[in-house]
Amino acid sequence: MRAASAVLPALVALLAAAGCGSSGGSSGGGGMNAPGVMWPDRGGGTSSGLPPSVVTGRVVFQSFSGEACCVAVDPALLSPDSSSGQGVLVLDDLAPGPATVTVAGFSTDFAPAVPGITTTCKTLNSEGVAPCDATLNASPAFESAPLPVNIIAGAQINLGAIDMSSLPFVLQDFTPAQEGAAAPPVRFDFTVADAVTGVAAPSVALDVTVDVPDETQPGQFRSLTKRIKLTLDPCADGSDRPCSPQGDQDLAGYKATGVADRLPEGPAEVRITAQNLADPVRDVDFRYIFNVLPEPTNTPEPTNTPTTTNTPTTTSTATATSTPSPSSTPTIVPTAADTPPATVTSTRTFTPTTTRTRINTATPTATVVPPTVTPTDTPRPTPTTLCKATPRSNCRITGRSMLEIKEAGARSQLTWRWFNGNAPLAGFGDPTKTTTYALCVYDSKNLIPTLAFAAQVEPGGDCPVSPCWIRGGTTGFRYTDSAGNEYGMQRMLLKGGTPGRDSIYARAGGEFLDLPLPVSGSNYFAQQENVIVQMLTDINSCWEATFRPRDVVNNLPELYEAKR
Repeated sequence: MRAASAVLPALVALLAAAGCGSSGGSSGGGGMNAPGVMWPDRGGGTSSGLPPSVVTGRVVFQSFSGEACCVAVDPALLSPDSSSGQGVLVLDDLAPGPATVTVAGFSTDFAPAVPGITTTCKTLNSEGVAPCDATLNASPAFESAPLPVNIIAGAQINLGAIDMSSLPFVLQDFTPAQEGAAAPPVRFDFTVADAVTGVAAPSVALDVTVDVPDETQPGQFRSLTKRIKLTLDPCADGSDRPCSPQGDQDLAGYKATGVADRLPEGPAEVRITAQNLADPVRDVDFRYIFNVLPEPTNTPEPTNTPTTTNTPTTTSTATATSTPSPSSTPTIVPTAADTPPATVTSTRTFTPTTTRTRINTATPTATVVPPTVTPTDTPRPTPTTLCKATPRSNCRITGRSMLEIKEAGARSQLTWRWFNGNAPLAGFGDPTKTTTYALCVYDSKNLIPTLAFAAQVEPGGDCPVSPCWIRGGTTGFRYTDSAGNEYGMQRMLLKGGTPGRDSIYARAGGEFLDLPLPVSGSNYFAQQENVIVQMLTDINSCWEATFRPRDVVNNLPELYEAKR
């Protein structure tokens, strides 16, 4: 017998605060005075009032027998109970026996389906209910723990009191959008907030996972994950920098921005994680899919090259008639096309237009040739470091160097060595006080070097164990920051003053390392000519290593190695 149902004062509380009576047994209290949902507030207490960040509710029923269902609820459309005047949701035709019910509140106008649950719960409500959305994802602003309930055949069960917890969640105005598309460089914008405690800034992270060919298993693919460096901007509803679009959801958190300069074409999974400031801490793990479009390769630049061409044309038309003498009749053939001049726009295509051309027989004419389109490579955006879009000239070079880049998610690492060179001590400046350093890596496309990676280390600074920069005796300087807080830079060694034996070492890693993604499923760098590494200072010192194609040991999506 399955004539069992559960009255949910939880959904009554989504409207205001009330309970609903039961006509049978109860698993958690019942009657008209059941407290329903209790929402936490910023003062540390609880309230039965609906939080402004909750627009849609979701109820998930899971029986110990294996049956499960999900239903989305619009509180404003629920039919009111005749005695209480409050909206009531009644799940019907439930499997008897032990089960759990989980209630969640979302800031979106839909409630996402739970993975593995495809059945929509049957209800006695004719309005205000809908299937959970299996096509879009969202993170809840509030959620209860799974509530134990014992469904009794032929009885109506009242869930009683339901305690909700606030969760950090991602607002739905993020870009790229779910199932959307974007071309590299891909800019990520999202807001993560909490309705009660706020969000812990160090916990906010964004990872992108793409599929690339597995070089060890032809025809197979493997996943490659890249952590995107983020810029966080605090937000709070009610301030001049609100979190929610209208600033009316009483949220506090961060607006985050990050850029992935290189992503291989195809589907990509975005994963946003964060923690709130509650005790115990609650977290969000929000994922969605978007499509990466092919990377643009040309930016048209019109070059106006008007050319005047004198074209004398004489046409005589002889017509035989009964007239005693033939007559020569000049024929005028006008051809005019009035088209406005070519205009350069921000689009990636350029269509040259045809300017007015007039051809008049027996008359020299001037023909204006349309602008010539000269395609040029689009340079990679230059980070705010000493690194420029193209390499600096007149750097000190050496015959021995190595570069190793390992793409391994959170364990990614970049190592560069420059040794057996000439590095006068004066060129190092004094990074313990005034000299800034930058490490720049350039790939080459169409024989043109373009900036692929940039990291900068400021002078001075206090790191966890000791000052970040210290003097290395009388031969140079040493930088140590195990956390890699500055662009992932963890260690640098500068040793000079002994021509032919001087060396520079740099290593970057950790969560702040912003490596470029592989250019394709088979190569890390395009390397259509050389890969160039430069170490720069703000006092115009520069040390360089150039890696030719024959110097490359590995150029795989997860590993680039070059030695010379």
